[in-house]
Amino acid sequence: MRTRARTKLPKQGKGRGRRKRVPPDTPCPFCAQPALLFHQCRYCDFHICQQCAVDNDKIFSCNGITWDCPDCGKSNSV
Repeated sequence: MRTRARTKLPKQGKGRGRRKRVPPDTPCPFCAQPALLFHQCRYCDFHICQQCAVDNDKIFSCNGITWDCPDCGKSNSV
């Protein structure tokens, strides 16, 4: 009896889909400076540069680990 090799299916996420990456040197919507690293919302296309996220942590985060998107209002983890 011949057995067939099982192929592993990729794990499905929580329905978020694959988000687009922000290209490097894109201007930040807050400071208008080009940046290499952005924090992106998992649910919408909002992004903020690392420096603005650190400078405005009281606006976005209450515990320093998760942050709330100002566009859609959903919580994201860092």
